[in-house]
Amino acid sequence: MRRTHPASPPPVIVTGTGRCGSTMVSEMLARHPDVLSVSELFTAVHVPLIPGEVSGARFWELLGALDPGIAELVRHRVAVREHHYPFDRGRFSPETGVPAIGLLTLPHLTDDPDALYDELAAEVPHWTPAPAETQYRRLFAHLAARLGRRVIVERSGGSLRMLGTLLRIFPDARVVHLHRDGPDTALSMSRHPAFALGAQTLEMRRRPRGETELPADLAAFLPGRFTAAALGHPIPLARYGRLWSVLLYEAERELAALPADRLLALSYRDLVADPARHLTDLARFGGFDPDPAWLREAAGSVRPGRTGTAGTLPERQRRELHRSCLLGQAVLHRLGHVA
Repeated sequence: MRRTHPASPPPVIVTGTGRCGSTMVSEMLARHPDVLSVSELFTAVHVPLIPGEVSGARFWELLGALDPGIAELVRHRVAVREHHYPFDRGRFSPETGVPAIGLLTLPHLTDDPDALYDELAAEVPHWTPAPAETQYRRLFAHLAARLGRRVIVERSGGSLRMLGTLLRIFPDARVVHLHRDGPDTALSMSRHPAFALGAQTLEMRRRPRGETELPADLAAFLPGRFTAAALGHPIPLARYGRLWSVLLYEAERELAALPADRLLALSYRDLVADPARHLTDLARFGGFDPDPAWLREAAGSVRPGRTGTAGTLPERQRRELHRSCLLGQAVLHRLGHVA
């Protein structure tokens, strides 16, 4: 059966390094009656873009394939705040596995993610073959029509690492670059298990070629050897600072190439200090109404006191962390994205 698809408006992509306030922004946007806040889809899905045409059935398979790192965290029952799937009452479990779109994205849109999953499972496999880019746009348009929303905002934690791919999927997208002080971001990353995986993976890439044996703290994160106990290994904060810097460095070209009318740089520090003002700017950039009732509710959800946290570290640790963030700070300076 051939299915017709509503037109997909250009989405807004909220991007950042992760631990920069994007989850907070996504949750605030979800409160707006006009906004479809698509959260963490491209964090969870293992293959965001493949060449050629993709059938609806194959596309549905891709939406179920968890990123291997996230799959390991789920399998070992590592608590992650962004994993909203209701394991206590849902049909999926860590042992049986949970589909990627069901783990993070659907629970952000509905209180009954299994029911919405079933609706999509009955719909998406019948879609006619099309490039993966078209299938993703169909998915967003379908969800927007199903939930009565007209503005689509996609936000995935740490999505700077895939910004080039996202802009190939959505070449007309407007982009919000949410950025935060490097040392503060790195310190926040150090408290999140998914970024421990990222920091250790980056450190493995930096090891000398031909090294036959990894240190125990890195070897514990190798595929097939990871367990929750690996998170007990102390990881130097500077590794998180390097991760923050590399994410910015690798996305600099895409950010710099965006025209001014398609890019909004938003500072986490400014957002926390004056949420109503900066949410108004975000709404106008995204093409939806900065409704006063929404502004009051969204601004009231902001938790202050999260800036300057790295300044409380011991001096030596603070200096090492600052050095590891110099590359990322230089990128922000070149882009002009400095509060």
